[in-house]
Amino acid sequence: MAPECHNFVNTPGDLEGVIVPQKVYQGTASIHNPRPDIRFFAHGEVGVSLELAARAGFCSNSGMDDGETRPPIDANAIKTTIRIEWPGYRSFSTSIAIQVNLQGESQIVTKAKLAQAVARAVKKFFESPEHTRFIPPEDFKQWSLSKVKFDKLFLYELRHVSPGSYQPVLLWRL
Repeated sequence: MAPECHNFVNTPGDLEGVIVPQKVYQGTASIHNPRPDIRFFAHGEVGVSLELAARAGFCSNSGMDDGETRPPIDANAIKTTIRIEWPGYRSFSTSIAIQVNLQGESQIVTKAKLAQAVARAVKKFFESPEHTRFIPPEDFKQWSLSKVKFDKLFLYELRHVSPGSYQPVLLWRL
């Protein structure tokens, strides 16, 4: 049985900010062989600013320590689903491309391009009319999208939560 929320056994002790406590997405597949977590670093620090990553031109000037490397994702897949289980809100999912066609040859996107696609998916969640008008239950008021600003969020890592699905682990820097 999967844990209710993500655990962070290997998280650096000097992590600046608060991890957004998302429930672990539970897929319906009976067999799931998770791939390694994909961690993101920029300018020698843990996490990539979602605000910067969502911008056009980010991939060519990302500041990511390993932005040009190819992440360990399924080389046969063309797209994957990003799952967000924001505290107090309905589940959200959207598909992103994980392959690009370079000179007639398909290749897995770089980590910088993956970070950009995830940042845009999170921004889509934040800007969704369903979510902007929603008022979370009292237990989750501190996670209201009106309080947690997009420009204060960082992509810490991506976790492979089910076949074809990843869940971003987000860091809120106050």
